[in-house]
Amino acid sequence: MTTADTPPDLTWQQFPPGSVMTQRQVLDRDELGDSPPTVARCDLLLGSVQERLSRAGP
Repeated sequence: MTTADTPPDLTWQQFPPGSVMTQRQVLDRDELGDSPPTVARCDLLLGSVQERLSRAGP
């Protein structure tokens, strides 16, 4: 996998210290207008998370 194929690091480190989540909203991914490469990166990230969770067990 090349650097260009690597999904971005989505961690809380991207937010400034003291940041708080004030609301949560479920969005329809088909209505966001994301580019195909962005959707592909999200699919890759989701697959990685699901694989890791399945290895962790119940």
